[in-house]
Amino acid sequence: MKQDADLKLLREQHEQRMQDVLHKFEGINMEEVEMNRSTIQEQEVQLLCHKRTNKQLEEDLRNVRQELAQHKTALKQLQESFFDKVQEVDKKYTQQLSSLLVDNKDLRKRYLKKCDELFTLKAAYNRLSEAKGYIAKEMLTALMQGKQPHVITSSAVKASWSNDGLNSRRGSSCRGEESLTRPFSRGDTMSRG
Repeated sequence: MKQDADLKLLREQHEQRMQDVLHKFEGINMEEVEMNRSTIQEQEVQLLCHKRTNKQLEEDLRNVRQELAQHKTALKQLQESFFDKVQEVDKKYTQQLSSLLVDNKDLRKRYLKKCDELFTLKAAYNRLSEAKGYIAKEMLTALMQGKQPHVITSSAVKASWSNDGLNSRRGSSCRGEESLTRPFSRGDTMSRG
């Protein structure tokens, strides 16, 4: 009997709990519960899709970061190679420029030397022309005075040349002393020594 009383008490407590639960959910519409349940299921499906998408994006991001690291390494190597090439070219052209400057200096010296030689030759030619004119004048004067032209020596011409300093610069530019002691003809030319 005691068991029947305990069983009865348990039934009453269970019914009371059921009444409490029913009373608690009494104002809830079952259609809303079903809609909410389907919405929750849809959101769970969307969440699963988002998780998959997120996982794929994380993998893509990891790949992009790896590619970026590879590109940075390649870029750094390219920059180092570029700077090495620039230094190599710069060194090469610096050496060429230095060589050209030395060559330019040598060419300038040679040019100035040739200019000096040309000036000296021109001065010698002018002195020779003056000497020929002087000899021709002396010969004409001698002929007019009845003297022989071959007796005219070059001593007067040499004296005028040494006064002008021609012998001290280049030496005698005429063919020799014998050319000063004989008459000039039209075929005589200047010796370029």
